[in-house]
Amino acid sequence: MTDLKKLVAQLVQFKMTPKRKLEIRDRSRNALKHASEILGNKSKLARAIGISPELMNTWISKSAYGCSPKYVLQIEELTKGEVKRYELRCDLYEK
Repeated sequence: MTDLKKLVAQLVQFKMTPKRKLEIRDRSRNALKHASEILGNKSKLARAIGISPELMNTWISKSAYGCSPKYVLQIEELTKGEVKRYELRCDLYEK
């Protein structure tokens, strides 16, 4: 089983309270904003990870969990570790 599938399986098993969901969403949004500032803006971050600027805006403004787990490690690498994986998805990664 791939790491991503393991993480998804763990997430399904982990029941979250509404308060915890809000904490995850806010932390992820702040981390994405910080990453976009490091790379210049949201569009540059989106292009760097191979998604549309519209999807990046959705992650920041509407998504319940922020960015997709698929891109967490890539964003951490692009920011040279300034934005940590657990900041982007604290529901999947521990500090």
